[in-house]
Amino acid sequence: GSLATISLDQGILKQAERYSRQQLEVYEQAGMLENAAGSRHNLALTLSLLGQYQQARRLFQINLAFWRSYHTDPHMPMVREGLGYLYLQQGKLSVAGNHLHAALRLYEQMDDLDGMAYTHLYLGHLTGKMEQWRKADKHYHESLRLRQTLQHTYLLCQCQVGLAQAAWQQGNTEAAIAHIQPALPVLTAGKVMGEDIAYTYWAAYQVLTAVNNRQAKAVLNQGAAYVRRQAAALTDDPAVLHTFVHGVATHQSLLQAAGEVTLL
Repeated sequence: GSLATISLDQGILKQAERYSRQQLEVYEQAGMLENAAGSRHNLALTLSLLGQYQQARRLFQINLAFWRSYHTDPHMPMVREGLGYLYLQQGKLSVAGNHLHAALRLYEQMDDLDGMAYTHLYLGHLTGKMEQWRKADKHYHESLRLRQTLQHTYLLCQCQVGLAQAAWQQGNTEAAIAHIQPALPVLTAGKVMGEDIAYTYWAAYQVLTAVNNRQAKAVLNQGAAYVRRQAAALTDDPAVLHTFVHGVATHQSLLQAAGEVTLL
């Protein structure tokens, strides 16, 4: 993958933003419009993780218009997934659901397993926020199954935490513990990867606290350390830093629970 994609997968957000902007500029100047759309997508995802929702939405919508001008377009599900994720971050759940379900249908038609796995993960988050935990459980299971098929072991942790959360919310403590157990080495070592890393730490901390697991504090500390590392790269722009810390609920929750006062 590109440097932007690798940085994004590792959650190094400022770096992902810088690489995406550089690539976008190069591709636009060279008239390589399809490549530019790919860089624009990475930039939009990065901005949504930084809490810069309006900028992210504008970029996704540029891509939506661009890909719509193609009659048979394999990129449309990616844009719908990106918009769905963005609206999910903002708590606009019904519009998020429309985009994510559309993305899933398109990915299924194309047999794009990676796209399906991401979209099921986000639909798990979405249905969880709507307190539809049985549906969330199904989406997380499907995401986990696809990741195992693809042998994406580095992305299993997010699915396992989702399943643990769904089990715990349905009152099944034993299942919650069973689901989160294989994710603990990744969580306690601070090695979570993929999109929305902070959400994974926060959800895991909540489940571990609820089931009185002694690793809860270690996971919380790793989550807060992750947010602090990203924040440290944003200090040259106080407005962007403030939005990152205060405009994204999971970032604020992790820092508050860890007793982090300097950033708040």
